[in-house]
Amino acid sequence: SAILPPARPGPGQDQGTGSRLPGVPVHTTAVPGAPVPHPPLHDLVSAVAAPAAVLSDASGDLGLLGAQGAYVADRRILSVCAVSVRGHALVPLSHAVLGGPAASFVSVVDGAGDAIPDPTVTLRRRRTVRPDGFVDSLVVSSDALVAVSLVVAVDLATDLAPMAQVRENARLDLQTPTLVEGGVQWTADDGTRIE
Repeated sequence: SAILPPARPGPGQDQGTGSRLPGVPVHTTAVPGAPVPHPPLHDLVSAVAAPAAVLSDASGDLGLLGAQGAYVADRRILSVCAVSVRGHALVPLSHAVLGGPAASFVSVVDGAGDAIPDPTVTLRRRRTVRPDGFVDSLVVSSDALVAVSLVVAVDLATDLAPMAQVRENARLDLQTPTLVEGGVQWTADDGTRIE
């Protein structure tokens, strides 16, 4: 056995710099009082129908890192929109921007379907952005010779952050939703409601 020294965080990792998740790189500075750089946008997939825009990772998911999210009129209306399949990892395979307001994403449902090296089950996500929000359509396709039964879940959350706070990489608390007829609703401190 060996005794290893404690791991040191790498550049941009949680060193008291406001990292949201320990060990996850963030784009901020360790110098107190120094300006905080804008979160990077170059690695995000964008779909736009003004005044709405959705910025996601290559899988189509929205997460709690940087500028990811769905925006309407300079407010992040959705911070998290994460698709999962119970018992299986989703492995991003491809994505395409289909013009300004639309994008598509394909992921392999790892381990589902036939027990062969080639994937036989995929999840396709088609995103359409409208001026008041967006719609994601999910389709699971199987080329497997065996029957496939899957449980697909979508996790949603929001911080209702104004764009100015997103640009500052501000760490914001997620809002608590309330149940309303037909779904959930979030309400910001200023009274703005998202359904």
